[in-house]
Amino acid sequence: MSRPRVVVWHGRLPLWPLLLLALPLAALFLVSLLAAGVLAIAGGLVASLLLPRLVGRRRPPDDGTVELDPSQYRRLPDPRPRERR
Repeated sequence: MSRPRVVVWHGRLPLWPLLLLALPLAALFLVSLLAAGVLAIAGGLVASLLLPRLVGRRRPPDDGTVELDPSQYRRLPDPRPRERR
């Protein structure tokens, strides 16, 4: 009967196996980050389109001010004295 062949690694572990192990986790993180961004943008878009229609326009409270036409007022003189040359 032959003995099973055993290979033993002596030395430092190369970087590429670790990167291969970390690649699926990084891909999952990036895809979930992208999905969260898409959901946030879509939610903001839906809210910006639907909320104004649902809430309706609200009138500003009447604060007692009156808007004048430009022909109904005149400028007041400047209270600061002008320099004479």
